[in-house]
Amino acid sequence: MGMTDRQFDSYQLRLLRDLERILADLKAMNVQNKDLETLVEDLKNELKRP
Repeated sequence: MGMTDRQFDSYQLRLLRDLERILADLKAMNVQNKDLETLVEDLKNELKRP
């Protein structure tokens, strides 16, 4: 059985928060990861959809 749209949005929001935390930790160590930054932006844009 699959997820409802609301469940999937909640899953994506939790994933986004985890990735943003990891990105912040990396930036605190002066480490850049363009792939991770792109993934975070893609998830943000996906959550903005109607």
